[in-house]
Amino acid sequence: MTIKTSTFLLFNLLLIFSCKKEESIIVKENPPTVITKIASDVTLKNATLNGEVTDEGFSATSDRGFVFSDKNTNPSVSDTKVQSGYGKGVYSIVLDKLPVNTKYYFKAYATNTKGTSYGEVQNFTTADYKLPTIITDVPKNITYTTVQLTGTVSDDGGTGVTERGFVLNTSPNPTVANTKIANGNGLGVYTTIVSQLKEETIYFVRAYAINGKGTSYGNEVSFKTLAYLSPTIITGASSSIGTDIATLNGEVTNSGGTDITEKGFLFGTNPNVGFSDRKVISSSTEVGKYAIVLTNLKPNTKYYFRAYSINVKGSTLGEENSFSTLQGYTPTVSTNNFDRITETSVHTGLGIDNDGGSPITEYGICISATNQNPSISDRKVVFGNSVNKFPFGLMQVVAGLTRSTKYFVRGYAINAIGIAYGQSDSFFTLSSTPVSPAPVTPAPVTPPSTPNPSTPAPITPPTPAIEATTLKNGLLAFYPFNGNANDVTGNQHNGANYGGSMT
Repeated sequence: MTIKTSTFLLFNLLLIFSCKKEESIIVKENPPTVITKIASDVTLKNATLNGEVTDEGFSATSDRGFVFSDKNTNPSVSDTKVQSGYGKGVYSIVLDKLPVNTKYYFKAYATNTKGTSYGEVQNFTTADYKLPTIITDVPKNITYTTVQLTGTVSDDGGTGVTERGFVLNTSPNPTVANTKIANGNGLGVYTTIVSQLKEETIYFVRAYAINGKGTSYGNEVSFKTLAYLSPTIITGASSSIGTDIATLNGEVTNSGGTDITEKGFLFGTNPNVGFSDRKVISSSTEVGKYAIVLTNLKPNTKYYFRAYSINVKGSTLGEENSFSTLQGYTPTVSTNNFDRITETSVHTGLGIDNDGGSPITEYGICISATNQNPSISDRKVVFGNSVNKFPFGLMQVVAGLTRSTKYFVRGYAINAIGIAYGQSDSFFTLSSTPVSPAPVTPAPVTPPSTPNPSTPAPITPPTPAIEATTLKNGLLAFYPFNGNANDVTGNQHNGANYGGSMT
């Protein structure tokens, strides 16, 4: 082999080895390799996007991040883009202020001098608001018409609770379309006292809360209001018993849960008194003791009585008690003397020592020209109808009489027991009015003889004028008239009490 040939072979070998070395140092001229990972921490308005640059490619990664869209299912940099540094490795970014309940599509991207590459498309959906979480507690303090309700809002569902309260109905599953009682807003425990309920009624209740998502109801509970009862009443013993008066005592010990509309006593002279007997009503409707004074009762009479009370539930009678009024007597009466007797009038009257234990309802005198013991069946002159203090006496002028006539007079008084008379007394009216003697004219005196005058006869003062008024039964009431007499019904005239009604 010649040198020339050897040199050629060596050149060719070098050329071959040189070509193989160039093939092993291949330079990549492509953009980065990036992976889109699954989003994490997705909430109502936030989400965390995750990606990784696994190979930077031809040159270092100068930009990396994510593109996303809620409309484009294959987003690109022409959509919303967020950057997250540079270089190789894992990276993340938090999106906030996103609309709730919205689906987003996103891809990771990375850029180098050879261009931009994208990972696969991923998606996430922001969370939606939830209804509030609420609990209805067991009702407490149940009465006839009221109840205490308590509820708790433990979670607002992601948006503020704008209203909360209770709904109730007499049927299960009440809603805000039924009776609704609002009680503020927001989270926490709240309590409401519900009133104006119906007694002895079952109610179903649920707490409720409203937020931007809607209305949420708590668990359902039920309760029953108490039933009204008839009142409880006691008939007490009677007291302060007189001939025609007695005090009845009673006590309402329990109203039955509602207002007392009426209370009082039932009474009569027969046992087993009820609402068909006489009734007296108390001016009070309160719970407690009460008393009523009965008047105008019959003396020496046994009465039966019972306390009673009424509310919306009904009426209740207490046990029956009894009492007897006192015996009582007719008044003690006397007839006064006579004076100022004229042809047609007399000044007389009566005295009363006591009323016999029963109030006097009428008193005066009886007069007759024929009956030695006159009574109210004869002529009577009524002086009055009430006497409060004893002993009592009264004189009045009785007119309208006949001259030269003998009259019999008795005082009388009436109470619930009967009529009492005083002693009978009599007098004569005058036959005529006395005439004053004529004046004596003295004899003439002849001077200068010694005077011998005659003593003049006494001069009787003129009789006052008499004013007469016709009364019932033809009698006349006469009064000395001085120009200022008032009337003929017992008013004062010149300092004396005259007249009186006559029946």
